[in-house]
Amino acid sequence: MRTHLCGEVSELLADQSVNQKDVDFVVMDIQGYEAKAIAGGLSLFCLAPPLMMEMDHVHVDSPQRLDEICCSVEKHYQWFHDLDDMTCTRRSISSLRTHFAKFTGYRDILLF
Repeated sequence: MRTHLCGEVSELLADQSVNQKDVDFVVMDIQGYEAKAIAGGLSLFCLAPPLMMEMDHVHVDSPQRLDEICCSVEKHYQWFHDLDDMTCTRRSISSLRTHFAKFTGYRDILLF
């Protein structure tokens, strides 16, 4: 299911008759608005389905925006993989801020 972020995630799933417990994987590429999407889908993200999101320095353009995103995912996820890192190293979610700060451009991040 592909949908535009025009309301809260929980509302969008309900409108599509999707049971949140049936969501196996979430992909977000929403230009730095991941924290807002997670806030709008707390009942889904409390279930911690694996989440792939793009983090881009163009859209995550301030320490405040990075902090919002990191704080929102730290509530629900324990680990992440940087899919652009060929080592496939599992990292603690608490290191997401410092990991992201090492790079320019974008990174595809898988949270679990």
